[in-house]
Amino acid sequence: MKKCGFSINGKDVMFSHDTDNNIARMFAQTIAAQENENHVIEDGKSIQIGWGYYVFKLEGKVFVVYAADYENDPFNDLTNDLTLSLNIMRDQLEICKKTGLMAKELITFQDTFMAKKSAVGSDNLYFEKQCEINDGDSGWYMGDPADEDVSEEPDDYETFPLYKLLEICPKAISLLSLPVGSIALVKNGEITNICDENNKEVYADQD
Repeated sequence: MKKCGFSINGKDVMFSHDTDNNIARMFAQTIAAQENENHVIEDGKSIQIGWGYYVFKLEGKVFVVYAADYENDPFNDLTNDLTLSLNIMRDQLEICKKTGLMAKELITFQDTFMAKKSAVGSDNLYFEKQCEINDGDSGWYMGDPADEDVSEEPDDYETFPLYKLLEICPKAISLLSLPVGSIALVKNGEITNICDENNKEVYADQD
C-alpha cells in the first residue's frame, strides 16, 4: 500500500492507495484546490470528489483521508484504503476521454438506477442515460439488448443504488459520467460499444 502525503495551508494530509500515481496526484491536487477555495480540510468534514465522498480524520497532527466503503455499507462504513475509489475515478475519466463526452451534473454512489429484473445476471447488457439526475435518480437504465418485451408492469423493474453495479456489472461504473442520450453495450463484463445522443458510435472495443 502506497502512502501519499502533502501539505496545504499548514495542514498535513495523507491517504493510502494502491493504484496509478497519476490519479493519486490528481486527487491530491483536487483536495488542495478545494482547501484553497473553501477550507475543507477539517476533522470530521466530508467532501465530494467525482461520484465519491471523502472524510478527513485528524490522527495526531495529520489529516487522514477516508472514503466510503463500497465493499461493505458505503452509507455508514469508511475505509482508509482509497484504491477502489481512485480506480473508479480513473476509469470514469478514461471513458470520458475516449468518447469526448461528459455529463454536466455530478452523480454520487448513492444515486439510483433502474434495471429490468430479467437483465440482472445476463451476460449481455445495455446502459442508457435517459434523463438528468432528479431526486436521487441518476437517470441511468440497465436492460438486456435481447429482451424485446417492453413491459409496463412496475414489478418487472427494480431500483438499485449505483454502487451495487460493483456486484452486478463492475465495468459499467466507468460509464456513469456520460451525458443524457449515451448508450453503451456491455458483453461478458466488458464495454464493447458506446453511442452518443445522436446514436453516433464514439467508442468501440478493438479487441
